[in-house]
Parts: sequence; C-alpha cells; structure tokens
Amino acid sequence: MYDKIKELSLTFAQYKTYPISKFIDDSPLRKFQELYPSNHYSIEIERFLAYHNYSPIRRGADLPWWGKEYFSSEPGFRVMTITRDSLSEDAGSVVLFSHLFPVIQSQSEYMSFINSINNKQSFSFNSWNIFRTQFSQWGLNLDYLYVTDAAKVYKMDNNTSFDKDKSRRLLKQEIEICNPDLIIMMGSSSFDLLTKGLKFGEVVESGRIISVQGIKCVVCPFISGQGVTQKRFKEKLAKATETINSVLNKQ
Repeated sequence: MYDKIKELSLTFAQYKTYPISKFIDDSPLRKFQELYPSNHYSIEIERFLAYHNYSPIRRGADLPWWGKEYFSSEPGFRVMTITRDSLSEDAGSVVLFSHLFPVIQSQSEYMSFINSINNKQSFSFNSWNIFRTQFSQWGLNLDYLYVTDAAKVYKMDNNTSFDKDKSRRLLKQEIEICNPDLIIMMGSSSFDLLTKGLKFGEVVESGRIISVQGIKCVVCPFISGQGVTQKRFKEKLAKATETINSVLNKQ
C-alpha cells in the first residue's frame, strides 16, 4: 500500500502542486485530521505529504482522495472518478471534500465541519451532497474509490491558467499508478486532456464505453453548477448511470 502512495506522491512532487506549508491548521485537511485522527486518509495522507516540503511556486491544487482499501492488496473493483479542473483558492483542500463521504451523514454534521475551517475553502452542502448521492446511485464502493481533479498544474507565471501539457502528463501518470478497473469522467475537462479524435457531446449522448490508457471509461455530464443546464442533461446522466451500473453489475 505505502509503496503506491509514495510513488503517487513523488509523481505529484515533480509538479510542486501541494506545498506542505499551505496546509494550515484550519484547512479542510488539517481539521479533518484533528476530528478523525484514526481515519485511514488522515494517516495515509501524511505519508503522501512527506515528500512535499518545498516552497510554493504557483497556485496549489486539491488533494486527491482514496478509499481505505484502494491501495491495499484486498481484492475489489477499483473506480477512479475524474472531476473538473482544480479551482481551489490554494492548496489545503481535498477534491469535492470527498474525505467527508464516509464519516458525515447529515447536513448539520457537514455544516459543523464547514464552520470549523477557514472561509476560503468552503463547499456548499447541496453541492457536496449531489456528488455523494450520485456516487451512491452509481453503486460505487467508497472503500475502492479514488477521486481526483483533471487539470492540476498551473502555469508558472499565471495563477488562473493551467499548463495543459503538464496537467495531461500528470493525469496520465496518476492513472497509471492508480490502475483503476473503471474510470468515470465527470464533465469535459479530463476528456479534453486525455482523448483524441472523439467529441465529448457524441460520447455523452451515446453513453458508450471508451478506452483510456487501456482502461474502460464512462463519460458523463458534470452533475453540478453549469453542467446541469446543458441540453438533455437528465437523459445523458441516465445513460451514463445505466452504463456504469452495467459494468459494476458484471463484477
């Protein structure tokens, strides 16, 4: 397990996306560790961050999150979900606040957590719950789930624009290390980075499985924000859900 986490960390460290100095006491990660010190992620992320003692050189990115068995030797069907580009104000956050999925069950618990962290890192309960509910409807086992953002490497001289080439390279390396059984692309960000000769709209409309680095991949519309305003959103999401369920039911 720890060899994989170290390999993943050293890969990210090449791009200096997670300067440890940015993980202050009231950041979403540190507060989570304070409240849930025995949680697998609280422990394993420390091994990950051990290789990120460098000075910030650009805007940071959201940390990936993984379930407690994802990097274990336990047999199980492993799923990687890739969301939109990382747009957190600075390092210190976790993509989609996924670390809260297994431990928080109510809005009041969620709001208590939000009120304990710095106001630069807030994420609304409604948005968070949309993702948690959708993952449940897809039948994803949180123990074997890995969640990451698409583009994560900003340009050296610009904290609002991504270095697409480096972001693409990092995401490909991340997929290779994590070696999932299924990839779920949420929105067009990762699709644009990783596919050639395909059109996002056509793939989403068809609901068909594509191959990314030799791994089965399902593409769906982004399920919050502007994503839900696109034409035929419900139909597209339903097709993606049907495909994901069919893949998981065959395991």
